[in-house]
Amino acid sequence: MAYFETIRSLSSKLHQRVYNENETENYIGDVFNLCHNSNPKFKENQIAALESGLVDSLTYFAQNARADDCKMLAFRAIGQMCFENKVTSTQVGKNHELVTLVLNNLNSETNDYMKEEALYSVKNAAANSWETHNIFLQLVPSVVRILRSPTHHCSLRAQCLFFIGVLAYNHDSRISLIDLGCIAPLVEILQSSNQELYPTSAALALACLVGGDKAYDYIFECETKLHTKLLDAFQATLLRRPYPPGSELYFTDWKLMMGLMQLCKNKTAKHAMIEKGLIKMIQVATSQRDKRDPRLTQYALEALWICTAPE
Repeated sequence: MAYFETIRSLSSKLHQRVYNENETENYIGDVFNLCHNSNPKFKENQIAALESGLVDSLTYFAQNARADDCKMLAFRAIGQMCFENKVTSTQVGKNHELVTLVLNNLNSETNDYMKEEALYSVKNAAANSWETHNIFLQLVPSVVRILRSPTHHCSLRAQCLFFIGVLAYNHDSRISLIDLGCIAPLVEILQSSNQELYPTSAALALACLVGGDKAYDYIFECETKLHTKLLDAFQATLLRRPYPPGSELYFTDWKLMMGLMQLCKNKTAKHAMIEKGLIKMIQVATSQRDKRDPRLTQYALEALWICTAPE
């Protein structure tokens, strides 16, 4: 079990919390690489890193390292520890010191790239463990403020959008997200059509938040073409193609289907989507159940039931 020895060795060195610019960055870089999904043992390495207490050590360097590059790498290593791992994500989300540090960075005068890496350190945790969402909601007001500010770098604002998006998948988070002001900036991004801000991701978050609500009628009347973007993205995803065409952005089929199912709860959106071929797309999505994520089938069948039920 050599990977445990490697993680433990790195953990022992970082636990000393002695900052040496080159050595410390190399150690943190090694943690990141061991936990990266390109490593065949990345999930085992993530658990080993968690059990050896590396979250606390990495948080320490994210706060106290003298070089900004080292701080940002520490944040990124924490985020990578959570990639596709519910166990590590749940524990990272419960780390009060880390969450406070992220919040302080978002509210500070630090550069946008530092803010982006700080938010990344918890975004994967939010994506993989809904148990963290009640904790992460305290970050949302700061995230919304940054998202609405055109003075911030697009990559930071996109990270803010992704963070809201992963929280919006959780039904229990939606009312809080609406109350915290998430709707307006999502509509602004959708209307802007600025591809650097990922308007289709904004459309998906909006669909999850207000798809079944009367508020959708307002969005529909604004001609943001919310449902059209999601249908086009879903069709491309079923064909395993990127969306928008020519980009390198691939969406997850079941997440798009969740958003489309939410939109089906609104009569205006439902009829518009049926006219644009939603039923046929659902048939394609459910035709190879054994090869697809079961959540795709779940949301597709829910959408089909809503579309075909008497009004």
